[in-house]
Amino acid sequence: MTCDEAIKLMDGYLDGELDPITSQTIEQHLRECGRCDQAYKTQGSLIRAIGNATPYFKAPAELRERIQSSLRKETTGQPVRNGV
Repeated sequence: MTCDEAIKLMDGYLDGELDPITSQTIEQHLRECGRCDQAYKTQGSLIRAIGNATPYFKAPAELRERIQSSLRKETTGQPVRNGV
């Protein structure tokens, strides 16, 4: 794996979105390449800092209930018919 390939896949790797083989390939590259390993550590630290600083907002119960009620109404309509 080249540095350019590793950098392009870094976000997906940090988010756990890559398949196991690609993840192992990146891990091997990070062990062998100090520059990419430093980029990985820096980007990971930034993601953690943003995650810790971002407030978590929960929708009010009334809003959740209205949305769920609306979804229930949509799913209880007439069944879709197959045909030509």
